[in-house]
Amino acid sequence: MAKERELDDANRRLTTPEAERWIGRKIPCLDHGFIYLVDYMGGDASIVQAARVSYGLGTKSVSEDRGLIRYLMRHQHTTPFEMVELKFHVKLPIFVARQWIRHRTACVTGDAGLIFDLPGAERRGRRQYYRVTIENLHRLWHEGTTHPIRKRKPPYLERVDTATDYTVPELSRLVDRREEDVRNRIRSGALEARTIAPISPKHPCLFVRGSAWHAYATRSYLARVPMRDRLRRMRLRMCDESTGEIRHTQVMDVWQSGVRPVYRVTLENGYHLTMTKDHRCLTERGWMTLGEATGLRQRDDGGVTWEGTAPALAVNGVVPHRDPGWLSEQRRRGLDVSAIAQNAGVSYHTVRKYLARYGLQFELALLAAVENQEPLRHFWERHSPGPRPERKRKPPVRRLVRTFVKIARIEFAGHQMTYDMEVSGPYHNYVANGFIVHNSVNEYSGRYSIMPDEFYLPAPENITLQSKANRQGGGESVDRERTAEVLALLEREQRLMREGYEKMLAWDLRRELARINLGVAQYTEWYWKSDLHNIFHFLQLRLDPHAQHEIRVYGEAMAQIVRAVAPVAWEAFEDYQLQAERFSRLELEALARLVGGETGKWPSDQQVIKALPDPWRETGPGRSLKRNRERDEFLAKLKRLASHRRSRV
Repeated sequence: MAKERELDDANRRLTTPEAERWIGRKIPCLDHGFIYLVDYMGGDASIVQAARVSYGLGTKSVSEDRGLIRYLMRHQHTTPFEMVELKFHVKLPIFVARQWIRHRTACVTGDAGLIFDLPGAERRGRRQYYRVTIENLHRLWHEGTTHPIRKRKPPYLERVDTATDYTVPELSRLVDRREEDVRNRIRSGALEARTIAPISPKHPCLFVRGSAWHAYATRSYLARVPMRDRLRRMRLRMCDESTGEIRHTQVMDVWQSGVRPVYRVTLENGYHLTMTKDHRCLTERGWMTLGEATGLRQRDDGGVTWEGTAPALAVNGVVPHRDPGWLSEQRRRGLDVSAIAQNAGVSYHTVRKYLARYGLQFELALLAAVENQEPLRHFWERHSPGPRPERKRKPPVRRLVRTFVKIARIEFAGHQMTYDMEVSGPYHNYVANGFIVHNSVNEYSGRYSIMPDEFYLPAPENITLQSKANRQGGGESVDRERTAEVLALLEREQRLMREGYEKMLAWDLRRELARINLGVAQYTEWYWKSDLHNIFHFLQLRLDPHAQHEIRVYGEAMAQIVRAVAPVAWEAFEDYQLQAERFSRLELEALARLVGGETGKWPSDQQVIKALPDPWRETGPGRSLKRNRERDEFLAKLKRLASHRRSRV
């Protein structure tokens, strides 16, 4: 622990000199964008320390630390890489942000219940809520809902014989439909019919089998109803961080974040929520991830350890008059019982009862006034109950304020599909299973601020035709004249949208309405925080040569920063993920035949050793190969490949 003791007491965290130089240093991206490192936590040493929980810092050599990190990356032991976190400030076009947003990693499981307050109940002076799991919300948001389409008229199946052929007029009379309606069903393919050559022009040629009518009449059709707009208007509970009151926000988007390791957190009041370790929760010490708040660590046996001194977590809340903290704040503001009762939405006598229960009666204030030699008439002027209403008033809807509850236990819940969502500001939090949790990204809000007059125009060399082989890729370059025409078209339409936006602002329309016509080329900004494991996943996708050029630019800039924060981990990521290839079973069969050559002979051990890279062929005393775990694993793979080939011969 020598290195830890050498750290300055004011800043007891490991730092990397190369990473420190990147803090606040903007890397330009595209024409108006940028990315820079706001802060980071940990580095290569943090990964090693997490992997060797039983060892202190600095107990192993640098070479052994490097070997351990490479081993972890090679065998996909991802948890130690989650010990390193980076926070970026990014300015990017909205269409790039839409690709990026899918890589947000702080998330909860599908059984997390979201609380929506029903506005109709509030208008009636009551509080009534509707609970929906985030998994169902995701399904409704993206797929909508379906319901069977009921036929308006009875099908009269008892009148139609399944073994009889009917002409259209005959069938129409039996089932009480218009002939044209029956013919339209036949034309659309919903009702099966057959055509025969007529004996004469007066004879019918179109017949419907009775069984075909039975099949049509008993077949159910489903109507799909989009739900996104309706869900976006619903009032989701959130916490006003300035007052602690439970208010409402709206859902902006919801998505799946993939299968991830999750932990079930249970509070002393029985509330429980299953979430990832990097999900942010509101605590009595402010916003913290679950890992930061509890020091959560997973043991080899699947159990977890966490610090018993973890701060209490904020929950959905209690009615204000039952919270002593809220009542004390009202008293400090000098409000009388009637004003407090109005703010809490309860009766005068209810507030008096809870003031007495928590020892906050106004008798104490009277005693303090006497001790301070304040004239009593001044005291009674401040605390006069006021005139009694002529008739009893119906109190307003009861309000809720947040409260804090200690953690009772934390359990590892395995790997589950996780979800996250974006809500509108200014406080980007929402209530899930009673917990107050946060988005993993804060974006520049055009609802509260004026959007900057900046939009993205691609460079001429990046204007290409659609690829014929890849629906998401670009193909051949566009000629110079067409390129100039495309750029002029893009700029003209962006300017037109900007003029409309500024005109609506000049009319003093609300900003959330004025912004709706701005295009996806408009620049926005956000803060993005994630751990190293998920950043590697992001970069593996976005540094691929087939990734869209615009987001690849941000990936390349981010890679420079990540390389400085954790250079050994970056080297392992490049070797085992970024520059590596995976093979399917069929590809392995083909590879085994290729390695065997035309003669069918497998390479000898000497040929294999000769083909190894230089670092794997270092020799020690007696000219024997030095121990190298990576080389030994490769040779074991070759043996499995050889046995795979023999089993197929």
